[in-house]
Amino acid sequence: MTFYRSVVLVFLFFSVSFGLSRWLWVRYLHAFTRRSLRRLGYHATELKYSFEEIIYLIALPATDHLLQSATVEHMHIVVDYDSLLFPSAQALRVVFIDDHGTKQWIAFLSFDRFHIPVLDEAYALDKLTEAEMMKITTFLFLHPNTHDGIIREVVRKMRA
Repeated sequence: MTFYRSVVLVFLFFSVSFGLSRWLWVRYLHAFTRRSLRRLGYHATELKYSFEEIIYLIALPATDHLLQSATVEHMHIVVDYDSLLFPSAQALRVVFIDDHGTKQWIAFLSFDRFHIPVLDEAYALDKLTEAEMMKITTFLFLHPNTHDGIIREVVRKMRA
């Protein structure tokens, strides 16, 4: 009975570790980013980022009537992670979901193409280390405001 109890406890430990790792990672990044940006005199909502590096998988402007009439509510962001235990965001995918539930991949933004000019400048002036810059960039890459901005930009480009 003790052996089975040990096996169950080990299984439970690893299940909880896998389940909470991403959530704990994002909480840590949030606290770190807030502290680091405060030291630099910025707030996360003040930082601007470029949409120029978004890769579109459809012709722009959209020629399909369904895509032209798409709204922000039809678009969703899917975050691609490379690991379960120690998650690292690799890309953001913008997915169009129509009223029938059909999904279409519209755009893609790779993490290594996501740049925040203010952070690049602070890094160049040695106000941030490379590791600090990567943590802040990762948090902003995963932030819901960033996702909303990307979705609005994709919808705008599709209608242009």
